[in-house]
Amino acid sequence: MFTVSSIAEDPFDPGHLLATYSNYGTTSVWETTDTGSSWSSVEGNLPDMPIRWAIFSPWGGDSALLATELGVWSTTNLNSGGTTDWASNQYWSCELQGRYVAVSRIRLAIVSSNTW
Repeated sequence: MFTVSSIAEDPFDPGHLLATYSNYGTTSVWETTDTGSSWSSVEGNLPDMPIRWAIFSPWGGDSALLATELGVWSTTNLNSGGTTDWASNQYWSCELQGRYVAVSRIRLAIVSSNTW
């Protein structure tokens, strides 16, 4: 059984969503652009690791941030079909305490999984 860890809504397009799983051994990052009628993997080059939280970046476009067991990862090109290129952000900190994520320069406070 897989555990959904987050669902994020694009603030610029409510039909654009990201869903993540917090399990090993499964595709962990999924995207829809049609309000959930169809989903495609955007896991791309991520290692096999649980994803704790996803958010569309505040600068818009096809940018997103992920909170993971290995820190914060980002992309500026969400690309359905598995070709998304994620980069580890060594300059940002990531504190995973329950659902709380702190990223320097961008602060995200998610206090409970009930917020989505």
